[in-house]
Amino acid sequence: MDDKHREILRRQRYNLRRDLEVMKLLPKLFSVLDLEDEEEIKAEATRRKKVEKLLDILPKKGPEAFDVFVRG
Repeated sequence: MDDKHREILRRQRYNLRRDLEVMKLLPKLFSVLDLEDEEEIKAEATRRKKVEKLLDILPKKGPEAFDVFVRG
């Protein structure tokens, strides 16, 4: 993931934590996340923690991750 995309995620973290519906988005991220990533996200107790986990994992998932996330 490009530094500029990491910065966008960092700046929007509060809004994403507040508004993102991770469980609806996960199926659309199949080309970016592996099964282990998905299980880690789903294992979190709250929606907010699921978002945090996704935002921690996503920047490590390669150059296409941000675009797939945004299109999702």
